[in-house]
Amino acid sequence: MASLFPPPGPGLPSFRTMLFKGPYHASAPIHLMLSHVASNPKSKALMLSPSRQSLALALVDFNDEWLNTHGADGATCDASSRVNILYPPTRAHYTLLLSMLHTHQGTFHHPKTTLPISPSLLILHEISALGIIDQPEATLASYLSLISHALTAVNHLAVQSSIGVALAVFDSGLENLKLPVLRPISPGPGDQSQPATLRKESIAMCVEKYFEWTGTAERKHLPLLRDSVTLSIEHTIVLGHSNSSPTEAHANAVNEGKNMRMVFRREQDSPPSEIIWTWVLRMRPAHVGDDKPGGKYFEWIL
Repeated sequence: MASLFPPPGPGLPSFRTMLFKGPYHASAPIHLMLSHVASNPKSKALMLSPSRQSLALALVDFNDEWLNTHGADGATCDASSRVNILYPPTRAHYTLLLSMLHTHQGTFHHPKTTLPISPSLLILHEISALGIIDQPEATLASYLSLISHALTAVNHLAVQSSIGVALAVFDSGLENLKLPVLRPISPGPGDQSQPATLRKESIAMCVEKYFEWTGTAERKHLPLLRDSVTLSIEHTIVLGHSNSSPTEAHANAVNEGKNMRMVFRREQDSPPSEIIWTWVLRMRPAHVGDDKPGGKYFEWIL
């Protein structure tokens, strides 16, 4: 079952399209791709991300303990062999790449956009990092056009797929992204006045309407009181490699915890379906004599 976390993390609801926004953990799209292809030997995953360097730095900075420990396992290597990541750096590159994705039919072949088989999962990663907000002509349509191109690509690839193609979009900057709805009107010839400045609006609500499910990650700024810590020790699933018991892990890292939750909503249902996950993100203490911090792992409070 597809998941944003290492096993035995909770599985995602079945989806054709899903949007992830807010401060999700950096390894979430990696876990989604690995768990997705591991669930079906015929499946493949393709992710588009604006920058190889930014993605690598985010993963190194997050320091996922499970990936550090199990990244070289045979099962993980087998799954990763069916995962591909491409790095279109601009909105124009994104649009061109999405329009050119196709399976090989014995005619046109391109080393990047010709695929041996259709991916069963297409991920767009951090669209807001494409610098859309810095482009003076950018509007709400600049963002939505990329979503439309992705949906068109998914529908095209699904024709050659026996298991269907799902679309997932991860964008931690979407909730703070504001763009004008209309493009500013430029002055006419001989007009020395400055172009009108249009009010920028939050676009998250408009983007959500394109997706079946929306998952919003949130930081819960709640203190871990003594009683709540005791409760979480008794009802905790620890995700990630550990040489100590969950109780010892809490004792060693109780001050390092970060309360997190993710709220999933499906607005098409009546009333809207809602799923809430709550967990604590912790960092393993460094080993004696090691100046590097330990890896991060997840504890689920049931």
